[in-house]
Amino acid sequence: MNRSSSQPKSSGFAFRQSRPLSRWVCLGLLAGAVACDLLQAADWPQWRGARRDGISTESDWSHTWPGGEPALAWSAQIGKGLATVVSAAGAVFAYGHQGGSNVVTCLDAGDGSVRWRSAAKEELMDWQFEGGPCSTPLLADGRLFVAARSGRVQCLAAATGGVRWERNLPETTGIKIRNWGLNGSPLLSGGRLILNYGTAGIALDPADGSLLWKSGDEENTYTSPVPGTAGGREVLFVAGSERLALVDPVSGGIRWQRPFHVSFKAGDPVRTPTGVLFTSLEAGGFFLRLPSQGEPEKGWSSGSLGAVTGTPVLVGGFLYGIFGPNGQKGSLTCLEPDTGRVLWSRKGYGWGSLLAAGDRLITMTDKGEVAVLRASSKKAEVLASFQALGGKCWSAPVLADGRLFIRNAQGRLVAYELGAGRRVAARVSATSR
Repeated sequence: MNRSSSQPKSSGFAFRQSRPLSRWVCLGLLAGAVACDLLQAADWPQWRGARRDGISTESDWSHTWPGGEPALAWSAQIGKGLATVVSAAGAVFAYGHQGGSNVVTCLDAGDGSVRWRSAAKEELMDWQFEGGPCSTPLLADGRLFVAARSGRVQCLAAATGGVRWERNLPETTGIKIRNWGLNGSPLLSGGRLILNYGTAGIALDPADGSLLWKSGDEENTYTSPVPGTAGGREVLFVAGSERLALVDPVSGGIRWQRPFHVSFKAGDPVRTPTGVLFTSLEAGGFFLRLPSQGEPEKGWSSGSLGAVTGTPVLVGGFLYGIFGPNGQKGSLTCLEPDTGRVLWSRKGYGWGSLLAAGDRLITMTDKGEVAVLRASSKKAEVLASFQALGGKCWSAPVLADGRLFIRNAQGRLVAYELGAGRRVAARVSATSR
């Protein structure tokens, strides 16, 4: 039976709550044992964290560092690329390009030692930047899902790196891939593996990679799908190459859409209590109001509020992100989501990025300078800062289990100790960063 459709029907929602992060196989390779355990609140198992909102649940971390910067616990070479790491139960998973292959590396979170590697031949695709994969892996139920820029999607065993299945999306879907390839990160929703490929996403069966639905045959864009609700129903917020869309995660039916053609969209949609913010490099920001009943409504738009690498976070009712008009360097900006009114901004971030943890922001410039700020709508209050890494730093930082993980495009990964209750000696000198 053909379970895919290029013209899915817009229909009612029969949504079942997704459980993408329920249980996974804990890694005990040295002991030769594999045990099941619940993901911990401090884990970071997918792009933008456990809730896919760029917010860490970490609370016991410090921005007061002896000597003016946190201790460097370890560093590693993970291959060229922009994919952020994911982390759970004492393991860190990184994705990069080395020696003509895309390589998934499983590292021990404590000391950075390599537990396993899994390689697949892949083109570097090094135009515009150093090349390598841009899609962040997804860790769920003992499996690791990775997506290469060529459209190759793999499911690996999280404990060993063994390949469970592999699919080539251009062949599986019949949809041509765009110039910079597949860059959006996979999502599990309603028992389906969702990727922003085609008009407004596709769904694969996570068990075997077979195609469940596709929303249409337009070329992909570079954002990731975001789960949420609209009008009391579960939807996927998707920024496609030609349109903005609200998609039924079960059927792939496009429930609402609006033309929004720009050649480059990379900032993910961000849900707020009253709507959703879509961003692009060329056209800036567009806010869609989502009333409790009735159809979505156009809110505000601003050409100066485009976001690429610094997808905003919502903290205390305000949005914080790296915004800037097309062709200009970005600034860390606080704004009111309902009106788009800018409350303050801090220059010098370029294509930087950020995350939030409690009432603090961890921000990073595209040159690797990290700053901790109070998440306040009143002013940009810097609590601490340090130079974490050199080179091109377009990848978002990750905070998991007291460690701050940062990578650059050349593939250098560093792990800093932020846990308030423990300190480690730096194993790599600052000059080698």
